[in-house]
Amino acid sequence: MNRYNKVEFDFELWSWHGIEKDIMNKWCKRFGEEIVSSTLNGLREWLKNKPDFEETIEKGYAGNWVYFIWDCFERNENYKPKEREAKSNEG
Repeated sequence: MNRYNKVEFDFELWSWHGIEKDIMNKWCKRFGEEIVSSTLNGLREWLKNKPDFEETIEKGYAGNWVYFIWDCFERNENYKPKEREAKSNEG
């Protein structure tokens, strides 16, 4: 999923670093631009109230923010995988 990009969240600047065009394109292709944008912005706001969350990323996601972000995309209530969407349209 993330072999080359070192994604980080800067708790001083409240911004994401390392989300380059290649990974953003993959995320948008999988989840859609709207979900990617709203999730990243929502996480940014949420993390403002969680200054110690970096420790959770270290422990729960092996220090890899991409795994955490991907998990958040999948948990987004608006996300509907194309496979499930196609099946629901068939029935």
